[in-house]
Amino acid sequence: MKIPKTIDNVVDPRIDLVPSWKEASIGAMERGIQSKKVREDYRELCNLSLFYLTGNLRQPIKKPGAFHHARWMAKAIYVLKIRMFRSHVQMTTREGKGLEEIALFVVLLYSRAAWMEAGLATEAAYNDLNLVKDLHHFQEINGAIWKTTLTTFSRHLWYLGADLVGLSLFSERISMEEKKKIAKETRKEKDLDRIRFNKAADQLIKSSLPSLTSSASVRALTLLNIDISFLSPCGRVGSKPRVPEGGFPQ
Repeated sequence: MKIPKTIDNVVDPRIDLVPSWKEASIGAMERGIQSKKVREDYRELCNLSLFYLTGNLRQPIKKPGAFHHARWMAKAIYVLKIRMFRSHVQMTTREGKGLEEIALFVVLLYSRAAWMEAGLATEAAYNDLNLVKDLHHFQEINGAIWKTTLTTFSRHLWYLGADLVGLSLFSERISMEEKKKIAKETRKEKDLDRIRFNKAADQLIKSSLPSLTSSASVRALTLLNIDISFLSPCGRVGSKPRVPEGGFPQ
């Protein structure tokens, strides 16, 4: 298959509307493309996303391969590729506009939150809660995508279970003050499942990790054989707890 030599201009000024998203996505893609543990399809998504975000390709563009319906990443990869070679593809104005909107969503949020950072156990609750908040703010860029994605995400709020919040105590992104609040909430009994499942996703933008923490949040820690004595009133959250051999799951 012959690949076109020229790549279309994919610069979208809306990428700079939320600098924090752009910086976070560039950082996640850079780490992904440099990692030796990342699969080739992940690396390809990083390469294409970085081209949209920085204008530079880190690796040559690969020829089209299999399109697996079970692998949603393939859809993201081909959305970006078709957008890059749009002038070589016959499509209607409506299709072209839709392609631009989806590509923007992929590079700003989807590739980072749904793929490159999804496997980090200690960041799971932090990432999921912030994804809800980011999707809410995405309405300023595209209201249709915001509404659809937030509705879909609301079907999976069980990911924000109290169990995963406990692992956030070992996140490098959360401040010590926030961790102290989480530790304090682990001593409280709460029926968070009922609250979470009855709460609309767009209402979670006012929530914080401590508000999603309960006594059940230590369950994951004990299952991982982590010494939780540092959570006691006499303990100190800033101290280093005993962790299982091999470190935390990534």
